[in-house]
Amino acid sequence: MTIASANKLEDKEWNESPQGAFVLLGGFDASGFVLAVMLLCLVLFGLAFTIAAITQIQNFATRKWHFEINWKKIRHPAERWFVLVTGHVGFFGRACSFAFVAVLMFKALAKDTPSQDPDTPQQNNLIANGLNQLIDTNTTGVAAMMVIGSCLLLYGVFATSMAYYRRFPTPPPSGQPRYLPR
Repeated sequence: MTIASANKLEDKEWNESPQGAFVLLGGFDASGFVLAVMLLCLVLFGLAFTIAAITQIQNFATRKWHFEINWKKIRHPAERWFVLVTGHVGFFGRACSFAFVAVLMFKALAKDTPSQDPDTPQQNNLIANGLNQLIDTNTTGVAAMMVIGSCLLLYGVFATSMAYYRRFPTPPPSGQPRYLPR
């Protein structure tokens, strides 16, 4: 929900439930308090996705997760390369996708994001409008979404391979287990 559509609800000129980030249940009006709570939720979700993006950037840029790998199972340099490259590129894709959602949340607070055709049913849908802005503006948005999607596919391959290569139980960040396996 954008501020413009929230103001329409507050002015009672628009009686439909918004199809954006929030759906009001039970036909309640969006009073000043409800509007403030909705906007606060947008801010909190935006901050949560920003924190998630920062966490994934740390995984991409550092070797924090390398201690979780059971290096004894990796016999060939190609396997090592496969695990490390898919892991780092996958964490980069996750960081980009979380940052993308955070930007959409904060953008929803700033202005209304109408679609190109005002008669489309997604006119008040936050995510659909954000994707349409990326796709309709130029080929850069389409290319960025394709790169993020490819990185996320590589993360899926990495996560699946970790079912075999990860040490279980996963040791704490110190790398020293609290107990020794029997």
